[in-house]
This record gives sequence, C-alpha cells and structure tokens, in this order.
Amino acid sequence: MVTATTTATEASTSVAASTRRGALARLSLKGKLYQKGSSTDALLKRVRQVRTELSEMDQDAVDVNSLKDVCRELVTPALMLHKDKAVKAHVACCLADMLRLFAPNAPFTPAELRDIFQFFLHQLTMPAAGLSKPTGPQYAEYFYLLESLSNVKSVVLVCDLANADELMSDYFKGFLELARPDMSKNVEICIADVLVQLIDECVTLPPEVLELLLANFTPKAVKHNPAAHRLAVEVCSNTKDRLQKYVAQYFNEVINSASQEDDQDERIESLQTAHALIVQINRVVPSLLLNVIPQLEEELRAEDAQLRVLATKVLAQMFAEKPSSVAAAETGDLARRYAGTWRAWLGRANDKSVSLRVVWAESAKPLLVHHPELRHDLTPILQAKLLENDERVRAATAKMLGSLDYETALHHVDKSVMLTLADRCKDKKTLVRREALGAVGRLFDMAVSEIDNNDAAAIQQFAWIPQEVFKCIYAGQHDLELLVAATVEKHILPVPANADDDEAAWTNRLLLVMKYLEPDATKAMLRLSNLILVRPALLDRFLDCCEQYNGGEVAADKDSAVVKTAMADRIRRCAGLFADPERAKTDLHAFAKLNDARIVRLIRTCFDPQTDLKTAVKSRNDALRRIENANAAMLDTLTVFIRSGSYLILNRSSVPTLIRKLSAPPGARGKQAASQSQSQAGEGVADVETHRASAHELLEFMAKRCPAMLGMHVPELCRALFDEANAVLVQTCVQALAAVAQWNAAKVQLDKKAVERLAKLVLKGTPLQAKYAAKLLAIVATGGARGGRKAVGQKPGAPGASVSSSAAYGVLEEVLDSLAKHLGGAKAERQVAILQSLAQLFKHAPDASENVSSTVVRTILSEILLKPLTGKGKAYAGGEDWVDDSAVDHELRAKLLGLHVLTRRCEAFADTDSAADLAKPIFRLLWAVVGAGEAKALGTPAAAKSRMRLQAAVCVLKLARHPAYDACIGREYLDLAFTVQDESFNVRSRVLHKLLSYLKTRRIDSRFLAMAFLAAYDPEDENRNMVLRYCQSHRPLPAEQRLKYLDVALPRLLHLLAHHPDFARDSADDIRQFVRYLDFFLDALASASNVSLFYYLATRVKGVRDAESQGASENLYALSELAQLVIKRRAASQAWTIESYPAKITLPSDIFKPLPSREVQREIYDRQFLPTVLVRQLSEVKLKTKAAAAGGAGAKWSMANIRTAPQKRKTAQKSAKSKKRRSAKRDDDDDDDEDEEEEEEDEEQEQDDGDESSELSEEE
Repeated sequence: MVTATTTATEASTSVAASTRRGALARLSLKGKLYQKGSSTDALLKRVRQVRTELSEMDQDAVDVNSLKDVCRELVTPALMLHKDKAVKAHVACCLADMLRLFAPNAPFTPAELRDIFQFFLHQLTMPAAGLSKPTGPQYAEYFYLLESLSNVKSVVLVCDLANADELMSDYFKGFLELARPDMSKNVEICIADVLVQLIDECVTLPPEVLELLLANFTPKAVKHNPAAHRLAVEVCSNTKDRLQKYVAQYFNEVINSASQEDDQDERIESLQTAHALIVQINRVVPSLLLNVIPQLEEELRAEDAQLRVLATKVLAQMFAEKPSSVAAAETGDLARRYAGTWRAWLGRANDKSVSLRVVWAESAKPLLVHHPELRHDLTPILQAKLLENDERVRAATAKMLGSLDYETALHHVDKSVMLTLADRCKDKKTLVRREALGAVGRLFDMAVSEIDNNDAAAIQQFAWIPQEVFKCIYAGQHDLELLVAATVEKHILPVPANADDDEAAWTNRLLLVMKYLEPDATKAMLRLSNLILVRPALLDRFLDCCEQYNGGEVAADKDSAVVKTAMADRIRRCAGLFADPERAKTDLHAFAKLNDARIVRLIRTCFDPQTDLKTAVKSRNDALRRIENANAAMLDTLTVFIRSGSYLILNRSSVPTLIRKLSAPPGARGKQAASQSQSQAGEGVADVETHRASAHELLEFMAKRCPAMLGMHVPELCRALFDEANAVLVQTCVQALAAVAQWNAAKVQLDKKAVERLAKLVLKGTPLQAKYAAKLLAIVATGGARGGRKAVGQKPGAPGASVSSSAAYGVLEEVLDSLAKHLGGAKAERQVAILQSLAQLFKHAPDASENVSSTVVRTILSEILLKPLTGKGKAYAGGEDWVDDSAVDHELRAKLLGLHVLTRRCEAFADTDSAADLAKPIFRLLWAVVGAGEAKALGTPAAAKSRMRLQAAVCVLKLARHPAYDACIGREYLDLAFTVQDESFNVRSRVLHKLLSYLKTRRIDSRFLAMAFLAAYDPEDENRNMVLRYCQSHRPLPAEQRLKYLDVALPRLLHLLAHHPDFARDSADDIRQFVRYLDFFLDALASASNVSLFYYLATRVKGVRDAESQGASENLYALSELAQLVIKRRAASQAWTIESYPAKITLPSDIFKPLPSREVQREIYDRQFLPTVLVRQLSEVKLKTKAAAAGGAGAKWSMANIRTAPQKRKTAQKSAKSKKRRSAKRDDDDDDDEDEEEEEEDEEQEQDDGDESSELSEEE
C-alpha cells in the first residue's frame, strides 16, 4: 500500500514536472554546438543562433537544466580559444547570458569562472578590436557583453574567486587603459558601473586597484588620458564611502615610507608627489580625503620642516577650493567643518621655520579670493606678517597682497592691512621695499579708473596710495627714492607705452593723483618730476664727458689725461645716484666705452625740457633698445640713468591740458551734470575746482623751476592774459611769461596791447598779478639784461632795441611814476600790490627805478614802517607769538614788504661803489627790527613783532649774500644769531631753513654756520634735525672743503657762546648748561678723522683774545677749556685717538685778536678759567647718549619762553586737502621764486666748482 501510494505520488510528481518543463523555454539546438570538422561559418551560425535564443530568454521562464550541456560546451578551449573573433565574441555573449539565466548560482566551477572572466576582459579590451574599435564588425557583441556585466552584476562573482585580487587588478587596468576621449558615453557608464560593483563587493580592496585609480589623478595622467581620469573620478565618486579608509591608509604608508628614505632628494620628491596627489584628488573627489585631513593636521605639527611645508600648502589649497567647484559642493565650508585643522593651519603662520611662514603667506591669496568669510581670521595674521622679523616673510606677504585681483582687494582686504602694507614701503630692507611698492602701485593702477569715476569704495580703499608712495622720499634713503621713481613710472603715473597714446589723458591722470595728495606728498612728487634739476646737471655733464672721451680715443686737440680724469670723476659722482654704486660704475664705464653717438643724442633728447612727450617716449624706447642690443648687462643702470634726467611726470605736452583746466570756469562740470543727482553734480564741481588748483600749482612750479618747458607755449599764455573773468589764470600765465622772459627774453615778444595789459595789471591787478606783471614788464623793457641796465638808455626805435623793449620802456617809466605817487595814499591792500611791483622793478630795472627810489624809500619809512598798526590790524593781537600766513592782514603785510623792497633796492646796487653807503641806513633799520620787532616803539602786537623779526632777519641774510654787504655785518652778527633762539618756533624754524639753504648753495659765507648750532636747546626736534641733516649731508666733502665750510665753525661757535647773555663764568651750573651746545656741535660734525682738528681749534682759541672786550675774552677762555673737556670725553666714549694736529690754522681776524705778548699768552695757558668742581665732574662723567643729550638736561633758562607755536600744530592739522590754499602761501619769502632761480644759477656754478675740486683730488 505504502509502495503503491509512493509510486503513485512519484508518478504524479513526474507528470507535473514534465508538464512544467514543457512550458519553459529551451534551446532549439539539436546536437552539439561544436562539431568537429565543421566549417567556421557553420559554427558561427550555430553559436549566433544560440546567442540569439539565450538573449531572448527570461530567467524565470527557462529550463536551466536544458542549458547545462551547452554551458559545459561553451567553456571548452575549442570555442573560447577559437581563431575566429566573431565566434569568440558570440561565445562571450552566450556565457554572459548563461550567468544571467543561472543567477545567482553560476553553472561553472571556480576555475571555469576564472577563465570566463579573463575571457570576457580579453574580448572587451583586445587591441584594435573589442570596445576600442567602435566601427568593428563585432562591436555590438562586445557592448552587449559589457552591458550584461553591468546590468546583471555577474562580475561580482570575481570577488569570490581565489585569485580575485589579481583578476580585479586586471579589470581595472584593462578598463582604465581602454578609456579614450572618443568613447561612447554608454560604454563609459557601463565600465564605471562594472568597476564600482567590483569595489562594492570585494572583501578587501587590493592595493594595486587603489594605486591604479589614484595614478589617474596625477597631472601627467590627466593630460595623457583625460578619459581614464574621468572614469577614475566617476568610480571613486560612487565608492567614496568604501574607499575613504583605504585612501587614508595609502597616503599614510606612502608618506611614512618616503620619510624613511635615506636619500634626501628622493625623500623630498616622494613627499611632494604624495601631497600633490592629495591636492589633485581634493579638486575632484574631496570626500575621498575624509580621513586624510586629520593626517595632514598631524603633519602640521611634525618635526620635519619640509613635511610641515607640504602639509601647509596642501591644506591651504583644500581650504581655498572655489565655491563653484565640485570639491566645494561636496565638502561645503571645509574650514568650518574642520575648525581644529583650520586653527592649526592658521597657527603655522608663526612657525619657527621661515620658509614655512613664507609658504603660509603665499598660500593665503586663494583663501581671500574664494572665501571672503575667512578674512576676519586672516586679517590680523596678515598684518602681523607684514611686520615680521624676517624680511622674506614681509616681502612674500607684500607680494601676495599685490597679486590680488581688484574686487578681492577692494572688498575682502581690510584697509588696516593696506595701510600696513604701504608702511612697508619704507622698510629697512630693499627686498621688502620693492615688493611693497610694487604691490601698492599695482593695486592703485587697477583702481584708478574707478577712482576717476568717484567710486566711494575705491577712493576709500586706494586713492591714498600715491600719497604714501611719494612720502617714502622723505625716508632719506637714495635707493628707496629710486624704487619710488620706478613705481611711479610703472604704476602711479605710467608713461604712455607708445607715441599714439593720449597726452591729455596722461596729464589728467596726474591731476587725479594730485587730487588726493597732501602738500608734503605733492612736494615729493614734484621732486621726482626732475624739474628741480639745474641744467646742465651732473647727468648732462657725464654725457659731455662721454663725447669727449670718444670711447677712450681722445681727440688730439684735447688733453687725454684731463679728459680721462674728468670721465672717472663723473662716473664716480653719477654712481652715487644708484643703489649699487659699484655696478653703476662698471655699467657707466661700459657705456662710455660703447661710444654710440646715436644713443647719446637720444638721451639728450629725453633730457631736454622742450621735448614733447611723444618724442621723449620714442627717444627713450629707442635708446634703451639700442643699449640692450649693444650690452644687455647695463640696461638696468641706463634705465635708471635716463629716468633720473627725463621729464616723464611733467612735460611740455602737459601745458595745454593744464591751461585748459585752469581756464575752466567754476561750475562748468555742474552744468554738464545738471541731469545727474545733486551729489554727483556737487562732486563734478569739486573736481573742477580741485583740478584748477592743481593745474595752477603745476604751472607755477614749472615757472619757478623749469621755465624752458613753457617756452613753446608763449602764444597760449599771452592769449590768456586777456581773460578778465579768470584772475587765477591771468596770474599764473603772467607768472609763467615772466619766468620764460627771465630764462630767455627773446622768447617773449609782446605787442603794444599786451604791454598795456601788463601795465594795467601792475596798477590795478591783485598783489600777485601786479608782482609778476611788473617783473615781466621790467624784463621786456630792459631786454632781459642781467641787472636791468643794458637796454635802459635805448630810445624807442633805436638800433638794437626790440619792438617789445621799445614799447615797454616808456610804459615802465609811467608805471614807476604812478606807483611812487600812489604808494603813500593807497589803502593797505593796494599798498601790498604796489610794494610787490616795486620789489620786482627794483630788482629787474634798477636804473629806471632809481628815479623814484628816494620817494619810495621815504614813503615806506614814514607812511608804512614808522606808523603803528591800526585797530583793525590788532585783530590777531592775542596772547600768541605768531600769526599764520593766511591770517596776516594787508597792513602788516605792507610792513613786511616794505622791508623787502628796501632790501631789494640794496641788492640791485650791491656791485656798485656806493653799495656800502646805500645800505647803512637800511642795516640800521633792519637791526632795530631784528632786536625789537618794530622800527620804533609802536605798541606792535607780539605776533606781528615775530613776523617783523623774521622778515628783518631774512633780509639781513639776503644782503649777506653780497660781499659788499657781508662786510657791513660786524658786531650785529650776534643779534642775527640769537634769532635762532627766538621765542617763536616759526621764527626759529624759518631763519634756520633760510640760513641752511644759503649755506648749502654757498651763497653766504660759512661764518654764519656757527649760529645754526644755537638750535641745540630748541624744544622742537624738527629744528635740531634740520641742522644735523645739513651737516651730515656734507660729511662726504673732501677734507679741504670740509675744513673750509664746516669744521672751522667751532671757533666762531665758542665766540658766539662767549657773548651769549646767559653765560656766567662764575657759576658751574650755568657753564654746565653750555655743554649741550658743544655736544650738539660734535653730534653734527665730529668723527674719528676730525676730532684732533676740533681739539686743536679749541686749544687755539685760548691763544687769542676777543676783538671787543676783556670780559668776553675770559668767557672765551672758559669755553675753550670746556670744549677741550667735552671733546676729550667724546673721543674716549667713541674710542677715538686725539693726535697732534699737523697743520696750522689761522683763526678769524674779524672776531679774534692776537695776544700782546708771549708772557700774557703763557699766563692765560697756565690759568684755569673753569671752576675746579666742574672740571672734575666733566672728567669723570661719561658722555650721555644722544637722546639724553637732547632732552635729559634741564632747559636753558634763557629759552624758557621758547615754545611751539600753536600755529605749527594747526598747520599740521590743516594739511591742505583743498588745493586752493597751496597757491595762497605768501609769507616773508614772497620772492622765493626768484631766489630759487638765482640759487639754481649758483648751484650750477657750485657743481662746476665741485667738479674741478673732484678732478684735482682724483689727480692727486
């Protein structure tokens, strides 16, 4: 029963199974797939049929048992290794379908599976076949195979095989090599999917696979096969979670292995390669580095400096990824997510390694550019890096800031950092100065268009830069001045690159820069313009020598030794203008040897003030090109040489634009801006006014310093004389014409109408219009003869008299009569204009003016100088000791000008026999004013007295420039000297400035230098430093000139101190106060080379007597002893040796007289005039430092009333933002323009004299 039942059940089951099999799909193939002896075509037909049927079968509707025989046959070598590619391709597709239909249990043994997957890989990656050849006949089968592996995921079976690691490596290697730029996108997707499946399903990722992937991230691999790189990125992006730990492990092993290498070069190269790979990965798949970032943070703390540098670079690049990049999109704000790592990276800014700090500074740029939210963390560190101890860090930080783009510098860099950067322009190291100047210059250059458009943000952030650049001139370092000049030429006021650039735009940029300059910066800019050079300057003389030198072949008619000596001297002196004098000497000598006349002519063209901008630029470019072709090594030196003498800031071509700006009526821009907003219109009007003021200042400077530059524009200037509505334009143009006429009278030819216009300006114009019109009229009338005497006697139409002179002379006489007639009765304001005119006429037409001189002098004395100030004039009579220039009223100004006119008259006749008699009453008046501040007791306010004292002292100094009048200054010299200790700061400062300027140009006798050392007790450093700078700037003089101009001041200083009202020989405390004067003198002049001379001079003073009195002589002897003690003390502190002075020096006979006998002399030498206690104290106490000497001792009691005038502080606060006030400065030196012109002539003579002395010393 059980058996029957069992049999029935089995039968029933067998029938049901048979029924199901009958419903499932089967292959239609009869017999074996491969039949021995059959042709390839027959085999291919059968295999193709099987492949077609298999591809149409569904996994759930197929009889897999019926397929097992075919499966076994498919893996036979006869099919898998068949010689026909088509057969193998279809076999591969059949095997792929078998894996699909039998999934998840493959009908193959592990060995067979290994062979199958190797077979698959071979089919897909065959060279010149497979997927690499889309046009191949079997490409569809290959793609079918690949798609099956991707969709069915049968490739994961590889991970279960014994040699899975090797097979996986083969797949990755084969597919990555297969990748090509022209590969189908579907193929690329399938390959990536296959590789992702392998990574996801493997138990452990083989190291070879990771290396293959990461190798495609290197820059070389990206360039070689971008498709493989793209495939690797796709695979890594889809398996990033799985790969993170393997990537971290990989880099940890690589870096550790590299760190242990013995060869340093190989070690560094390996470390750099590893870290460069991290950077590349971070750019495309940053999430792979999740576990690498902590490793990099640890590297920041490593002992190995090179490792810290690499980690710093890598992290900086990772933190700085662009927000729009894939990396940033994946990682978000990396600095925020890894706050600890960010803080550690910031800390490397203070690393002990300098090279690492430099790298940190360089790495900060992309952070500022791409992540402005991090600037709050970076700003304080960047400021600190700009103040680093190491110059390389400061330079790197400056360079980094200078390389920023405009938007980043405007919005993402704090102004405090910019100001600190600008301050580095005055750094003590040349490298830092160069980078800082280049940085701020480049930033300004980028912003200048926005500044011109009145962009408030750009103005706030960048408009101040030129001012800071120009102020570097005042640092007193010549190499810095050269760097500033180069920066100005390249960035601030760039020279047009070619001759076709707009000259007006070039000038407008200059006016824009000046708009934001303070007066000191403007002065520095004008100094760089080279207009202050006295032509021919040293550079011109060097070119003269080059022509005479003739490449070393001196012409037969010249003395070869003299020419070569002069050449050597010029080279030596020119080399002092360069940062590297030795290199400059070599290059200048090479240039002289080059003997290229064409280059010399081109350079002379650049140096000519009458050369227009286009010609100057073309000449310079041609000269530099020829120099580079001849000898490139000297190009840098000659570039500086040409820049130092060319006119590339202000040029002849600037004049038309400046005149147009000055001609623009106020509000011109306001009309144009009527359609704009009210604020914009207001800005336009302000710009017009500012540019007018700047144009006025520039034209005025040209007129004072380089009138030759205006010579070609006389017609335009003459036309502007008749503009009744623009007083400033008329004043500027008449000043320019007067300057041109003084330079070359033949350049200015005026018709009758113009002469009448000048006369009208003299008689009815403003004080400044009258001044310059009178000057021009006098020069034209006298034909420009020096002294104004040559053409005076000529009648109109006489032979030799020009039409202008003939027309002007008659008008001049009428003008003089009118001025003299109306001087006394005119109002104070008109008196100022008349006196301004008379000062010019007395100077430039003295003979013609002499007809009215007695009337003028009498009127000045009775109606101006000897009359008290009225109630209106006492408006400034408060408790102050000074009245500012702008606050001087017309009444006081008339008194000041009265002294000036009297001085002018004396100067005009300085070379005549009657000079001394003419000057005696004037000197009496001046000495009275120097002493009392007024001609007689008139109750003048203290502030006005200070003004009068200053004017009188300056007038005395001007007269002292003439030998005839210098001889008239005797005992009164002491009164003049004590103005250096005046109670008013402005009196002291301006007298010192005028004195030192005259001494510098050798226009006044060197005996006046002694009075400058009375500034030792000046409470203001400014005045003391003025004296120190003057003395120290003259230290390089040859010994003979030093002795003549500087060192012999010691006996005169002792004589001056002996007559000091506060010197009391009987009081040790009083005498001790005078040590400061001697210390100040030694600070300024003493050195190891002349200390013996000073000791000798101090000793010699005790061997003579004062020319005036016995009491003064005893004071003199006490000071002689005091000087000897102070000099000894200074020598001991400096380790200087005082030796016997070998020469004999005669002391000045005007203040010293010889002693009556040797017995008296012996008696004086034997006697001690200083108190014994003071001698002992000075012998024991060490010399104080300069700081202590300047401020340590109590102030001299006679100086107790010296204080800093409030006006000085006000002036500093007022530093003119408005350009209008610049042209309003007319103080006691209202004739500074002429003084400066005369100084230029004297400086030229001085340079000639200096050249001769230098040549003499060279020959010796």
